[in-house]
Amino acid sequence: MEQFLSDYGLTWVGDEGSHEDSKQETLHSSEGHSSYSFQPDFDLVLENLRDLNVLGGEGVSHIEYKKGAARLRSPEPVPLTLYKNGIIMFQGPFRSYQEPLTQQCLRDIMDGYFPSELQTRFPDGVTFQVTDMRNVVFRERRSWDQFPGPGQSIGCAEGNPTETSEIPGPRLSVQQFLNRLPKSVIQGGRVMDIQAPVRDILLGHKADEKMQEILVESPLVLSMEKGSQANVIVCTLRIKSEAGDHTYKVRMLSTETIGDLRAYLSQHSASDVSSCDIISGFPHYVYDNNTCTLQEAGLVPNALLLLRRKKPKDPE
Repeated sequence: MEQFLSDYGLTWVGDEGSHEDSKQETLHSSEGHSSYSFQPDFDLVLENLRDLNVLGGEGVSHIEYKKGAARLRSPEPVPLTLYKNGIIMFQGPFRSYQEPLTQQCLRDIMDGYFPSELQTRFPDGVTFQVTDMRNVVFRERRSWDQFPGPGQSIGCAEGNPTETSEIPGPRLSVQQFLNRLPKSVIQGGRVMDIQAPVRDILLGHKADEKMQEILVESPLVLSMEKGSQANVIVCTLRIKSEAGDHTYKVRMLSTETIGDLRAYLSQHSASDVSSCDIISGFPHYVYDNNTCTLQEAGLVPNALLLLRRKKPKDPE
C-alpha cells in the first residue's frame, strides 16, 4: 500500500498519532468522504516527460505544405511550468494541485501517458518544454483594494520556498492580444466591432488618430531669432497634456524658469495648469520650484514631460 501511494505522491497515514497530527497528514478521511493533499513526484514527472518528448517527435521535423510551398517544421512544444503548489500550462492560468483536472493531468504523466486533456487537441502526441520550479510557490495577483491597511515589507525566511506571481513566457503585445479577438460579432441583428474599442481602451486613445501637437514659443525665443545672442540655449520641451489627447511643443530659453513655463502653458491650455504638476516620467521628478531655470532643472536642450493633476494634501 505504501509503495502504491508513493507512486502517486501520497503518504500513508497509518493508525498512530493524535487527532491534531492527523490534520497535517496528506491522507485522511472526513465525515465519510476521503480527501487528501496531492503532491506530485517531481522527479518521476520530469523523467516521464523526457520519454514522452521522444515519443512526441522531439527533434524531428515534418514537411508542412502552405500556399504551394513546402518547408520543414519542428513540432511546437507545450510550455509547462511545475511549481510547489501547482502548474501553469501554455500561458496560464495557474492550476492548483488540489484541482481534480490538475491531479488527473499529472497522474497521466506519472503513469507514462500523454495527458488525456490534450488528446483531442494533439491526437498524435506533443512535446513539452518543462520548467522545474518545484521550490517556488505561485501566488495569484490580487487588486490592491483587497488589501486594506498599510503595506509591510515581508522577507522570505531561509529554507522557505520563494514566491512569484509572474506568468512564465513572453508577454503579448497589444496587437498580438487583439489578433486573438474576433474583429466583429453579430448581436441582435447588428454587427458589433470588437477589436477597435478594446484597442482604444488599451492604448488610452484612438490609435488611428494622430495626437495633436500645439506649438508654444517664448517671446524671448522669437526676439532672439530676429537678433543674435551668444551663449543662450533654446530648449525644446514636449509636454503631454493631462488628458493625454495632445502634446505641447514648447520652445524656451534655458535662462527662463519653471514659472515662465507654467505661464506659457496657461495661455494655450483650456484647463487650469496651476492645478497640475509638471513631472518627468523616468526618472520620476516633480518640477515644483517656479524660480528654478530650465538650465538648473536639467531640461537642456530638450526633455519629455507630463502634466498630472496635483494630489490633494492630507489635512493635518
